[in-house]
Amino acid sequence: MSNKYEYLKVIQKNYGFGFEDLTAYAVNSQGIGARKEILADLKAYRENEGGFFRVIFRREIKERIKWQTMKKMQVSLPKNTI
Repeated sequence: MSNKYEYLKVIQKNYGFGFEDLTAYAVNSQGIGARKEILADLKAYRENEGGFFRVIFRREIKERIKWQTMKKMQVSLPKNTI
């Protein structure tokens, strides 16, 4: 049985109005994976843009599960008969 979530590490930057997502990386459920890529991109962002950055761990429902849930929630309406 597969997990219904996908796990991401996200680099975010504070533009003065709160943090916004820049780049997301797929990781496992403990947040392990893509460390070298994250650090390389974070270094590049800091050198080129400057400012305040952070890396967060996020869990999202997979697209397939979202679609199935929405399909179940649809209510069939009776057809108009004249």
